[in-house]
Amino acid sequence: MKLKFFPCKYNEFSEANKNMTPEIKIKYINEDSIRIDGVLYEFNSEDIEYPHQIHTITNGVITEAHRDGGILHLTIVRHYLDDYTSWFTGEYIDFVEGGINDN
Repeated sequence: MKLKFFPCKYNEFSEANKNMTPEIKIKYINEDSIRIDGVLYEFNSEDIEYPHQIHTITNGVITEAHRDGGILHLTIVRHYLDDYTSWFTGEYIDFVEGGINDN
């Protein structure tokens, strides 16, 4: 599985951010499943169902999902308070059991 982050400025007073925090908890479940902030997202192992509606289906948590060579690629919204340059690369990173693999 590969992840890419979509940085979004966190505003605690925004109605859109009322159920969110600037901290994100991501857990690898398996090559087709991921848990983000306690919510399980499962994907078909062959293809992505409704790829153009993924933002709506996930309530804005995942902005894009596709498979490339059978590998699931997800773009996930990650809120920040001050600066995001320490973690935002604009590239996909490997996400495997145990956490992010930067290799």
